[in-house]
Amino acid sequence: MVSPYLSDRQLSELHKSIIQYLSTSILDPQSQDTSVILDQLVSKLIPDTQSYQSYQENLSTSIPPNYLEKKWSTVLNLQKRIYELEKDLETQTKLVEDYDSLLLQNGTTLSSKDKSNWLPKRVRATLRYHQCSVTALAIHPYNSLLVTAGQDGSIVVWNLLDLSEPIKVITNAHSRTVNCLSFQMATDSTSQSILLASASSDLLVKLWDLNSKTFSVPVRTLSGHDHVVSSVIFSHIDPSRLVTCSRDRTIKVWDISSGWCTKTIRGHSDWVRNIDLATNQEGDDEFLLSCSSDQSVRLTNLNSGIGIGLCIGHQQVVEDVAFLPNNDDDDDSYAKVGYKYCASCGRDNLIKIWQLPLPDMSSGAPKPAADPRGKLVYEIEGHTTWVRRLIIHPSGKYLVSCSDDRTIKFWDLKKIASLIKHRGPTIEPSLVLKDHDNFVNVIRFADPVLPDEYYKFAGSNDERDKVKAKKLLEQGIRCYLVSGSADCTAKVWV
Repeated sequence: MVSPYLSDRQLSELHKSIIQYLSTSILDPQSQDTSVILDQLVSKLIPDTQSYQSYQENLSTSIPPNYLEKKWSTVLNLQKRIYELEKDLETQTKLVEDYDSLLLQNGTTLSSKDKSNWLPKRVRATLRYHQCSVTALAIHPYNSLLVTAGQDGSIVVWNLLDLSEPIKVITNAHSRTVNCLSFQMATDSTSQSILLASASSDLLVKLWDLNSKTFSVPVRTLSGHDHVVSSVIFSHIDPSRLVTCSRDRTIKVWDISSGWCTKTIRGHSDWVRNIDLATNQEGDDEFLLSCSSDQSVRLTNLNSGIGIGLCIGHQQVVEDVAFLPNNDDDDDSYAKVGYKYCASCGRDNLIKIWQLPLPDMSSGAPKPAADPRGKLVYEIEGHTTWVRRLIIHPSGKYLVSCSDDRTIKFWDLKKIASLIKHRGPTIEPSLVLKDHDNFVNVIRFADPVLPDEYYKFAGSNDERDKVKAKKLLEQGIRCYLVSGSADCTAKVWV
């Protein structure tokens, strides 16, 4: 026998220890078959030796008694020691992170400016519970809860402060792939519920109270879509309102207290892949972005269900779409509606930046303008294959994308704005993260934990109030990015 891993001496010792073990511990010396078995074994393992007797007579190098058991015990002991060292390293790393966190809270080393400029540098933990592709993620708006979900329909709950093992598992949450997860913002400060919505390929949307003793039983199941449910998101204005989209070409609005579908929006001619929401300045109206396999992006007024705008330019399925933040925009008309630009990505390997059309407000309610077309203002050729998801950095400074090319890339929005204005060259990513072994399906940031006073200043037109809101936002940023992949892992980046 020849081994690519063992030297000739190691291989010889292994064969001799096997013969020793069988002849002394396994085979019955009184049996008539023993000598035959040993002869066959020796002729197979020891070259130029035909019998066990001749092997013993010509044995030039003796090996210690119980040699195989001793070798095996040594391997086990080494494995145990490696495991102990890994746990010690994990503990030391957590202590350092906890210390850094305390310093952050006390303002000792890192300022709020540092947090707003934070970019993840390393993987803090790789979560390996799932046995299949990780397809959905959610991070609670203010608790340290991370939820992952997979192609097998399972939902797993983790504590971001201790990722050693899950704290809750819903094994058969859905009968098919979980495509999206979304947490509800608490309706009031006294609420004890932690409500999670899940959308699945089994055509259902389910609501789970993770703080209930019966957390593995859905609080409510919403049925009404006729095909795969692709995405789910809670309204920013009314937490009892839920918006979903589906392969049945529709977008539905649900009242979760009753479980009824209150509105069905039709506009796309193919699978509606993903959705995003933006709130107007007064905080009483929302606008919906949707993207589709029909290669378009649509802008809709959520309250009325009326289409406002249409962006056409992708040459393939559009996988995701996201509103871009209005950073210091001096256009008052756009400031009032709560949006100006959006980004879309898809299977043409591109990220496209669009200037969205303003609605006609002459009648009071938003209606499509004379020209409802969105304007393509910039294009990023930054990935080598399908771009799956887009998210915004908590500071609003970066657009982040993930792709089937196994990378996560950060794009500086200020640089993009400058390139749009001056028609500059193609932008390079500010950061590229590579650690997954397969497609990166989904990415999520932890939302900033915002104090109540933030909302007093966030909607103000006063420049001093805007500065206060920005400082409060920066102070509340939680420095976590989580990614889920077809390599069956979720990774927590810090």
